[in-house]
Amino acid sequence: MRAAATLLAFAVGASGCGLLLDFEPSAQEAHDAGSASDSGSHADGGARSDGAVGADASIPDATSADASSADASAVDAGMVPGVRLAAGAFHTCAVVSGGVICWGRNEEGQLGGGTTGPPGSSTVSLGEAARQIAAGGSHTCAVIGGGKVSCWGGNSHGQAGSPVLEPRPAPANVGDLDGVVEVAAGLTHTCARRLGGSVACWGLGTDGQLGDGAFESTHEPVEVDISDAVSIAAGDGHTCAVHATGAVSCWGANTNGQLGDGSYSARGVPGPVPGLTGASRVGAGALHTCIARLGGPVACWGRNTLGQLGSPGPDPRPAPIDVSALIGALQVGGGGEHSCIRDDSQAVHCWGYNVVGQLGDGTVTSRSSPAAIPDLFADELAVGRNHGCAHGPSGTHCWGLNNEQQLGDGTTVNRNTPVEVRIF
Repeated sequence: MRAAATLLAFAVGASGCGLLLDFEPSAQEAHDAGSASDSGSHADGGARSDGAVGADASIPDATSADASSADASAVDAGMVPGVRLAAGAFHTCAVVSGGVICWGRNEEGQLGGGTTGPPGSSTVSLGEAARQIAAGGSHTCAVIGGGKVSCWGGNSHGQAGSPVLEPRPAPANVGDLDGVVEVAAGLTHTCARRLGGSVACWGLGTDGQLGDGAFESTHEPVEVDISDAVSIAAGDGHTCAVHATGAVSCWGANTNGQLGDGSYSARGVPGPVPGLTGASRVGAGALHTCIARLGGPVACWGRNTLGQLGSPGPDPRPAPIDVSALIGALQVGGGGEHSCIRDDSQAVHCWGYNVVGQLGDGTVTSRSSPAAIPDLFADELAVGRNHGCAHGPSGTHCWGLNNEQQLGDGTTVNRNTPVEVRIF
């Protein structure tokens, strides 16, 4: 069988801190997060994908063609950005000048310090410089060296790449993967994008989220029929990729229309999002998806219970709708039931569920219309299930749910405005 997870990733400027986000929860974490399955709820303690802000960690603020060139130079020249960020379900990680530090929940060893236990912070010993990082439900993965992938944490479905389906508290390389420039972590599955644009996935696969058509789980990476990806993202049970042409393909669970193909049927292989053009990056929330366009509007589709698509309704929405107020987003990310972008003026805008302050606007009022986080300017953004982080001229700041110390401010107090990270 196979396993699946959600991913959220972000890239940072050369000096300072950044954060990436993906997560893969165990059964207990999934319960806590309130969305362990494709029909998850919006429990206050929940956390999401890459993310999984979307999996845009290694893509610069440029065209798709420029992004591929930048990927190539980063791998060939061995460049290590100053800081990258990742936000998972209940933990956060940063790449700082090639080193990795993680903080927050550690029940599955997702902090990478070699042990499991209570919340805290850990330095991760990888042996090689990290270039990009992604945080899932309860697992974490990093691109290291010449494009290898190292993972640690929860591994209930093989999402950390080990055949032993139990927590993996110390990093270990995943198979013989190489040439990887971006990794995306979902709830319980993981995907990697190689320099040439090919994609491989591993972990939970019973909803088709691994993209090989098998609907089975595996700890070994399997190839997806894509050869020109420039951005990837992983949600609770689905995965999406932006092609070099600006088109978007998605696969996996689809009960909330998160594949964007106008249906509610799962897909085991990539299928197009009809009519969608000009995409530069993709971000997968738990059960929804958003894309950024260079010079064009953000578009979202999928679950819309609390306005996470940037529109008051309907719910769900199985085809893209433009978030017309947002033009020229450079990064996009989805949480459990909220979304955020960073625009070309470096402002951060969020919308959707806000019961624990995950919109960062100083309130706990949910809304379907985007609004900027006051006084926050960023060159990096990471969106977790119910928290977010950004790096900019004034340092690294996080906001939202903090029950597992995932905000890095030394407390467990939820924050509805950004607070400074004090871990490093």
